[in-house]
Amino acid sequence: CVYRSADIWNKSFQKIGFPNALVVKPYPKDGTVFDANNITKSCIRYVISPSNQITDNCWSDPLTGEIISANIYIPHNLASKIQLDYFLQTSSFNEKARTLLPDEGLVEEALTSLLLRHWGHCLGLSDNMAGSIAYPVDSLRSKEFVKQHGLSASVMDKLPMNYLLSDDSYSEGMPLVQSVLGVYDDWVIRYLYQPMKKNTPQEELPGLQSLISERNHNPLLLFKGPQNRKAYYDPRGMERDLGNDAIRSATIACENIAKVIKNANQWLDKEDVDYELRAVLYGHIIKQVNEYMKHVLQQVGGIYLNDSYYGDVYPSFQSVPKEVQRQSFLWMLDAIEKMTWMDDKELLNHCALTGSVADYSQKFLGNLVLVQLSNIWLSESKSNDPYTQQQAISDLISFLFKEARMGKSSADFKRFMQGQFLNAVISWSDVSPVKEKGSSSGSSSFAIGETNSHWGMEPIESISYLSVPARAHFWYGCLMDLKQEYVKAKAMAPTKKLREDYDYRLFI
Repeated sequence: CVYRSADIWNKSFQKIGFPNALVVKPYPKDGTVFDANNITKSCIRYVISPSNQITDNCWSDPLTGEIISANIYIPHNLASKIQLDYFLQTSSFNEKARTLLPDEGLVEEALTSLLLRHWGHCLGLSDNMAGSIAYPVDSLRSKEFVKQHGLSASVMDKLPMNYLLSDDSYSEGMPLVQSVLGVYDDWVIRYLYQPMKKNTPQEELPGLQSLISERNHNPLLLFKGPQNRKAYYDPRGMERDLGNDAIRSATIACENIAKVIKNANQWLDKEDVDYELRAVLYGHIIKQVNEYMKHVLQQVGGIYLNDSYYGDVYPSFQSVPKEVQRQSFLWMLDAIEKMTWMDDKELLNHCALTGSVADYSQKFLGNLVLVQLSNIWLSESKSNDPYTQQQAISDLISFLFKEARMGKSSADFKRFMQGQFLNAVISWSDVSPVKEKGSSSGSSSFAIGETNSHWGMEPIESISYLSVPARAHFWYGCLMDLKQEYVKAKAMAPTKKLREDYDYRLFI
């Protein structure tokens, strides 16, 4: 794995005139004095650690930028994590992945792929979270395309296995992980390492600007650094996503994991005789599904953040198009409503004392929808043709009260969401008699940006000079609309229990 990953990077260096840039040697033996902790040594080492994530570090001269030492650490439990990812993301179509015991071939394939990204760190490259949205979904379902181009335009993205495949698109020999460098990786090696044959840094500047111009006019060279989880604005920079259509990708992914849930007992029965593995499996399934869903949800109220330079035609920010936001919002609501597929009675019976997984996920994601709903105003304010908060609220109310408007009982999840939405609107409209100090949504709050010596290198945590508009009156109007919905729903409720539920909502 180590040698193969180094050879893959060497192919990029060969294009700029360095035939053997990376040389890998085993630790010296035969009594030779060797200290892997010496800062003059760069090593890849196995570490006895309960961690399941590869880590790395890189030491450089602050005056020249010269890399003095770089190290990659491979922990003991990595193989188990790799096999779990294969199981969750590919076992629906890949028989080799239908086990939680590490398969040597699969682990070797994935380890090579993981090392590519950490080699990049050691070479001075930053993570590029936009690489995974470079290619269409259909392209990532083609063996020929994936063999030639990989899953992403950059190995520096945090990439999953190829969860976009199915029985009809997968065949033996198709790469399931990123196994080649992307076009961005070749470009960035040219930018960082290609000799300019100039006498001064100032003379190199026009050539570097030309490379930047090349990048700005090629969508495959889009760069998105990691985003802070406090401020996930740009949906193009999500972790562990694939393809340029988040809705279609998430739809395929959920269909695949539904097949995993349905068949997990059969696949694991012989190796998991005491149900120990299956007892914790559902927790991993929940996390995986939530990850897929968030890739779509982030498009609601999302803002594309662009690196802009003088003369660029692209603005530094753009709201996600109105149609994409609305489609994503409606897809989320529909997908959450249909999540009953997550409950498999046979599998749940072997997972200790566990409630409804679908109910848990519906409520968790339903609350995330409300959080995103309250944040749409920022994207709305930055667009000439926005998907407005009012439009999103109208879509949400139509969804939540669809059955109630027809005199039918709503599903438990929808009644839960009705209550959560009502509580949120009461809070946002400032009509509650008990208010926490400083919680008023009617007052403006400011996030003043501090001077950052690494500006452009660190994830955005807040927006400078952000003034939250006074919107209590807006939410009060929404509250009155909700009241009318509850009055109508109560009048048409088919059961006494439902009428009492609506009475309670009207009371609070």
